[in-house]
Amino acid sequence: MPVFKYYQKNILKSIQTSSFLKGDFMNNSRHKDGKLNVVGEQIKNYRLKNGYTYQELSNQLMLLGVDIHMQAIYNIEKGIRTVVDYELCAFAKCFKITTDKLLEEYRNTLD
Repeated sequence: MPVFKYYQKNILKSIQTSSFLKGDFMNNSRHKDGKLNVVGEQIKNYRLKNGYTYQELSNQLMLLGVDIHMQAIYNIEKGIRTVVDYELCAFAKCFKITTDKLLEEYRNTLD
């Protein structure tokens, strides 16, 4: 078997058995519930409390210079998208609360 064919065959086999393709990439979470963030539920609660639709919250974030599409907000609330620090700050500002409020429930589980 030519060397190229050998490597081509093995690379294809690696790709087919890749954990990424099987969906195991979602298991990179360190949170016990398997979610990629700890604030999603709080963001949903405050979004509903403030009467924002996904689009309205997305628009408010845009006004602050943070571009988060409404589908991404849904994904954050479901815990299938991470939240970076500047996004957390923007969410808090939209809700007129501190970032501590968004993290409070999780922080209480650490005690």
